[in-house]
Amino acid sequence: MVALDLRGYNDSDKPPNKSAYKIAELSKDVAGVIRGLGYQNSVLVGHDWGGASAWHFAYAYPEMLSRLIVMNMPHPAKFSAGLRRRQQLLRSWYIFFSSCL
Repeated sequence: MVALDLRGYNDSDKPPNKSAYKIAELSKDVAGVIRGLGYQNSVLVGHDWGGASAWHFAYAYPEMLSRLIVMNMPHPAKFSAGLRRRQQLLRSWYIFFSSCL
C-alpha cells in the first residue's frame, strides 16, 4: 500500500502556477505513481477533494483501476444535482473558495 498527498498538500510539491492543480493534472499524477511503482492497475482510495480527483481518475483511466473507494465525496452526477439545492451549496462553499485561490 502506498499513501500519497495530492499536489500542494503536506510535504508534496507546490507548483506556483494555478493550472498545475487542474483535476486532469492531478489524475496524471496518480497514473504516474501507479506506473512508476511498476503496476498496471490499483485499488484507489480518495477522501474529500482526493475523492473528487479519484472520480475523475476513474473516468480518465478506467483501465488502471481494479477498485475505487471514495469517501466523503458523492458520485459527480449526484454531487452536481445536489449543488442545485441552497443547503448543499452552503455546505460545499470551501470547494468554490479553493478553486478561486
